[in-house]
Amino acid sequence: MPETQKINHFFSIIIPVYKVEKYLSKCVESVLSQNFNDWEAVLVDDGSPDNCPALCDDYAKKDNRIKVIHKQNGGLSDARNTGISAASGKYVLFLDSDDYLYSDAVLEEISNSLKNASFPEICYLPNEYWSSNPNSVSSKYKDETLPLQRFIKRVIKNYYLHTAGQQFVLRLDYLKENALRFEKGILHEDELWFAQILMQAKNIHICPCVFYFYVDNRNGSIINSVKQKNIRDKFYIANKIVALSKNLPQKLQKLFITRAAQIVSGIIQSKKSLELISGSEELKKELKSSENLLLKSKKLNHKVLYLYAKLKRI
Repeated sequence: MPETQKINHFFSIIIPVYKVEKYLSKCVESVLSQNFNDWEAVLVDDGSPDNCPALCDDYAKKDNRIKVIHKQNGGLSDARNTGISAASGKYVLFLDSDDYLYSDAVLEEISNSLKNASFPEICYLPNEYWSSNPNSVSSKYKDETLPLQRFIKRVIKNYYLHTAGQQFVLRLDYLKENALRFEKGILHEDELWFAQILMQAKNIHICPCVFYFYVDNRNGSIINSVKQKNIRDKFYIANKIVALSKNLPQKLQKLFITRAAQIVSGIIQSKKSLELISGSEELKKELKSSENLLLKSKKLNHKVLYLYAKLKRI
């Protein structure tokens, strides 16, 4: 039975919180300053060992639209899932607690776009502002609704550069009816989330507004370190996407297989990843298990196939 829950707000903004004492206030203040008021913010304190739990509680006392959940540390996926379970908005969106909303009008722009599109199940926000790249915002995107196949083709061709979890606005009933949750215990969980949420959809609505300011190159960021687990989890995600796509129509299945092949090709194009693979029998086996995936995809360039052939000789 799908979960049922009373809708109290238009947006539920889920904000996982862990070791972000330096950034949290700017993140929450960017929500509080919105012109659009029909929202709730779910701050999920994922067992943060710093002053974040107290900061969360202080914000909840100041504004009754802010919910706080304190839990044992379980990782980003677990925190997001906790937020989904507590959400009571018509739509769910995710905001990392070390980033912040781009302007005071963002939620209003998104809500207007959703209303004009007759409240779609999924809305994608392609525009994001990266702190290290002032040119990251593009004017080429427009407000439109695309069939799923066309959307994925654009992703494969890098028309849309990123597909992070916070770039999707999802109707809460859609998440609950399809029992959609982030997989716990893996890195790069957004790659798998991307596939899981889309496989149930027919159309994707595009809202071109700039949603958030992404603070990249942070010290200690998981993204900035490549370890064996990063590579293992990417192999796992690629293989799981292939498995999940087996019951889809053939044309759609091929697109998801190409997407999975892109994940694997991304691994072997990284010099650091190649070094780790060459020194690990386990990772060599993972690569071997992905051989058919690489060879079946007609979208891969010659450089990828050359690197793969070179790796096989190690």
